[in-house]
Amino acid sequence: MLVGRESQLCVLEGVIARARTGRAGVLVLHGDAGVGKSALLSAAASGLDDVLVLRVSGHVAESDLPYAGLHQLLAPLESTLDILPVPQRSALTRALALEAGQPADRMATASAVLRLITHAAESRPVLVIADDFPWLDPSTRQTLIFMARRVDADAVAMLIAQRGRLRDDLSQIGGALEVRPMPAPEARDLLRGEHPEMSSMVAGKIIERAAGLPLALIEIAAALSEQQRQGSEPLPTKFPIGDYIEMLYEARLSRLDDAARLALLIASFEDLAPADLTVALSHADLDLASLDAPERDQLIRIADGRCVFAHPAVRGAVQIIATAYEIERAHEALAATFADDVARFALYAQGCRSIDDEDVAMALTRAAQQAEGQGAFVEAASAWEAAAARTMGEGSRRTHRARAIGCYLRSGSGREALSLLTAMIETAEDDLERAYWQGTWVVATMWVEGRPPANSDALVATGIEMMSVGDSARASLGLDLVMAVASCQFIWGAYGAGKAIIDEVRRIVPSERLPIGHRLTCENLDVMVGAAGAGDFLRSDWIDEIRPEQMADPSVPVGFSGVALGWLDELDACDRVAQRCKEMTTAYTGLAAVKLSIGSMFVISIERSGEWDRAALEYRSAERTSIDSDFTAPYPYIALRRAYLLAAQGKAEDCLELRAQALAAVRRRSPAIDHIDGCVQGLLELRLGNHAAAAEFLAGSAAVERRMGTVVSGLTSRFTDQFESYWRLGRAGELSAELAEFAAAGERMRHPTMIATAARCEALLADDDEMDAAFERVVRLEAARINAFESARTHFLWGLRLRRARRKGDARRHLAVAETAFAGLDAVGWLAQVRSELAACGERRVGAGADTPGPLAALTPREFEVAKAVAAGASNTEAAERLFISQRTVEYHLAGVFRKLGVANRRTLNAFFTPET
Repeated sequence: MLVGRESQLCVLEGVIARARTGRAGVLVLHGDAGVGKSALLSAAASGLDDVLVLRVSGHVAESDLPYAGLHQLLAPLESTLDILPVPQRSALTRALALEAGQPADRMATASAVLRLITHAAESRPVLVIADDFPWLDPSTRQTLIFMARRVDADAVAMLIAQRGRLRDDLSQIGGALEVRPMPAPEARDLLRGEHPEMSSMVAGKIIERAAGLPLALIEIAAALSEQQRQGSEPLPTKFPIGDYIEMLYEARLSRLDDAARLALLIASFEDLAPADLTVALSHADLDLASLDAPERDQLIRIADGRCVFAHPAVRGAVQIIATAYEIERAHEALAATFADDVARFALYAQGCRSIDDEDVAMALTRAAQQAEGQGAFVEAASAWEAAAARTMGEGSRRTHRARAIGCYLRSGSGREALSLLTAMIETAEDDLERAYWQGTWVVATMWVEGRPPANSDALVATGIEMMSVGDSARASLGLDLVMAVASCQFIWGAYGAGKAIIDEVRRIVPSERLPIGHRLTCENLDVMVGAAGAGDFLRSDWIDEIRPEQMADPSVPVGFSGVALGWLDELDACDRVAQRCKEMTTAYTGLAAVKLSIGSMFVISIERSGEWDRAALEYRSAERTSIDSDFTAPYPYIALRRAYLLAAQGKAEDCLELRAQALAAVRRRSPAIDHIDGCVQGLLELRLGNHAAAAEFLAGSAAVERRMGTVVSGLTSRFTDQFESYWRLGRAGELSAELAEFAAAGERMRHPTMIATAARCEALLADDDEMDAAFERVVRLEAARINAFESARTHFLWGLRLRRARRKGDARRHLAVAETAFAGLDAVGWLAQVRSELAACGERRVGAGADTPGPLAALTPREFEVAKAVAAGASNTEAAERLFISQRTVEYHLAGVFRKLGVANRRTLNAFFTPET
């Protein structure tokens, strides 16, 4: 009986009703074990004759079987695989181990699942139910999360249930519904409905013990005799419930004979097909009749030859009360049943003493290789690690652990990788092997801990010593170790420390002899510290030398180098690198890290040109890419870059909300994060006219820069923002030395924006009779490079100086230019200041429509992505494949794009986008 859950059931039915109208809905149910989530899901799925129900339930016993949940979920759609394009069908069949081949790309596999389900939804609504979500295998969990983020204009409803508090990876994929314990009055109604003869006193004691969990209420009552329920016999001193909700079933399970318990145990390990269930039982000298007693006791039901458990907790209960001997017998029966199934045989063979350790290790090795081929790297890593524990030879153990490390890193499971790496370093057979693993450990530490290792100096010393020896293999490993530490310092934002390391390297190996990945790292650090000649190699044609396998190598900083070109104001070169990366990621899989950088590179030019609405959408797209991939570390920085844009516009509420969201995702505050965060706060205060607060924040960022060792303006206007705030406070003289250093660095690095903004700071200090000449020089410098924001600021400050010099007519001319530019940028904070100055000059009329944002501002992030793909020439089908959404979703959003932008066809859409992006 479903008592007191009418309002919650209504929420679930609302999600399904939404799907019937062609709009997808996702709802995550969470709450304590036994609180009624499974009952709600079953109630919502019952009687849906017009809906295709796809259901999967996780179980801990299957969590190491690659895509086991996906097999279960897609079984009703297996006959429709032919509707998929060949690349997607191949990815999915390889993931499900239906065919052999290269490892399946996770994104392609998830995209295939999405397309298969949305195609089914074209003929009737689809309900996807995932119960006990955390116990699903990792590959299936990732696929379902991917899908939940992308179903949109599709007749698909997704209901996901998990025990306990809401998981982080489920918190932003749809709505959430907390299923709370049942209040006492409703609990009493439930007990009376199930057992009308129950006495009020007994019901009260059960309600007190069950703590509002419907499953506990029902099962405690079922475990009592009729006389106990009536109150004519004394109750047990301890109700049959322990620390696990599974133990509710202990009493009923203990009444079964040995054969029935063993049969139930065999069936509990996974959802066995009828033929497999029959064979497994026969290997234990049992048959289906052995399950009659559990079925009579309503622990299970046999439906079409399958054993369906009354509740997921029954599975766990059977395994908890089983003896070691019974578990081994069940494993032997299942291993014999799946002797030809690589993954399942390996899973069950581990629990069989009758199978030799080396044979188990060999089975686990085959299972790991198969999982890698399926693209299920978490499961592969677990199998490799288990194989290492079973094998006798030290060499084989180390090889298996090495493969496990690689798989953990590919899956983003950094902490597991670090644990194994530490063991490999401690047990290394010689210093060469130790150096190799130390280099890998350094990179993993950066991604997991968010900071360079504490023993960086010692590692650099070890690597330099190895480089100084003549042996080429030893020198190469030493170089890799040292450069790994330097790369970490770069990513962390400790540019001065990284520069000191690469200077040591180049004293031994000249730059031109370094491998391209290491040379790019050196160049990036040179740029950050403003070294002489910095950027010369970056400005060359190095991108043409990069091969796909190098792009997939995390030691080759292709994306960082493209962004560094943007820092240098080399926008054409930055766009060229981005375009080349885009071409290669389209042709090759496994380049996830580079994909994250493409949007960051393209957005630099877009932001500088003044297309801020579009830039904000590009940033949001990059944030989504980061969250969807295994590389989530860049997300906080990308989000803070968008917050910086909002600060420049003076949109305080949106800026501060996004800033808080970005910082909440930071593992450890790095100098790079501290710097951009201070810039965000300082710029926002400056835009709002709070100059003292701006000066304080920006002085803090300046102090961070000194610790970082950088003088480069890069992608922020930190120095010029600080200078302006000090100038407004009458303190500009305090920054004279810093201004000279900033100007010199701009000239040394041939950085147009730094040169122009330094000149603007000098113009602010010019005498009234030299002011016009100084500002005219700034305008000429800015004309050499498009930067709509900085140009608008120049005219605003020029107008401000003219108004203070009582030249109001001249001031109005420059303030009007600034007003138009800031209005185009939707920079509301600046507009308020400009209009205040215009009013002080006697200007009373504000231009009509000046506050109207650009047309792209009306688009949602998804509409923007669709519009961009179509403008680049993609068909609806191609756009769907590129964005990993359904074709129906593309069509739905494209209609919205046409309406909002006022265009009639795909050709006129091109005017809103540059061809390369």
